[in-house]
Amino acid sequence: VIQREKLFCDYGYPTLFKYLTHELEYTEAEAHYRVAAVRLALRAPEVVEKVASGSLGLTNAAQAESAIRQSERETGRKMGRKAVGKVVGLALGKSTRTVKMDLHRELDLKTTRRETLVLDERILGRIDRARKRYGDVSNYELFDILLEEKLKTPHAPLRPGKPAPAPKNSRYIPVGVRRAVHKGACASCGSRRHLQYDHIREFARGGGNGADNVQVLCANCNQRKRIVRQGAFFPSPRTRVAAGMARSAAPPPRRTGVTLPLPF
Repeated sequence: VIQREKLFCDYGYPTLFKYLTHELEYTEAEAHYRVAAVRLALRAPEVVEKVASGSLGLTNAAQAESAIRQSERETGRKMGRKAVGKVVGLALGKSTRTVKMDLHRELDLKTTRRETLVLDERILGRIDRARKRYGDVSNYELFDILLEEKLKTPHAPLRPGKPAPAPKNSRYIPVGVRRAVHKGACASCGSRRHLQYDHIREFARGGGNGADNVQVLCANCNQRKRIVRQGAFFPSPRTRVAAGMARSAAPPPRRTGVTLPLPF
């Protein structure tokens, strides 16, 4: 439920991963495995029982989820329920190395493209300076933020001396409005990744497309807003089963005051 309803956004976190690492103080590795396992459980409810029994470890569950996501990217098709169950079966009772080899062979996965950068002290120093500006982010997140800012932030200049024309009332958000409201961070949680433009009052409910009715939200906060606007969210049985994994895993969570249930 936490992942599907984006409940972590209500506590100021852009992702479940950030919630686990900052609020519950899991290490990045521990949080990664748990997030991946929750996603896998949303695809296949039997994952809950297999994790609880010990036949499926969190590391292998994360491997299976990663392989499924890669397969979906390469084929352009969402994997069906039966195929997901077969992938889960390949991850049972094996070493991580064996699971990885079996999944690549079974799904015919391509070798993931990776680049290794060797940076000198001058560049590393500039990266450290940039990290102070963007807060507690990993090198991967920092590069992602910088690239997103460069590729997505609107830069079309207005003609000198001429104010931006009043936009017509449509779903389209004019470049002038986008530039005016784009501050480089989510208006709700402050995340600088996966930013989207959002009508504060929905267009279908009479909201306009001027700067007074447009804001920038990250993808998760935008989804959370829609869930809240639509009223109470009733999760499917599969989602409720995945949420129940919080009660089936040890050790107990390290909490610091927030009462959201933990996926694992």
